Amino acid sequence: MIENDACNVVEKKKAEPLPVDPEERLDWDFYQPPPPPKRKGKIQVQLVYKGRAKPMPVPDPDEE
Repeated sequence: MIENDACNVVEKKKAEPLPVDPEERLDWDFYQPPPPPKRKGKIQVQLVYKGRAKPMPVPDPDEE
């Protein structure tokens, strides 16, 4: 038995906003002062040179 899906169409309702308490609503006029300024400055470091590593031999693909 084949059912016809066209007969089972359900109309979609528009989404309605959820009820919210007035105390929990967002206050758009609320002013929050800017955050305190971040620390600025330079960091001084000294790198120690340890030389370079020995090169690793690469196998030749033509050699096989």
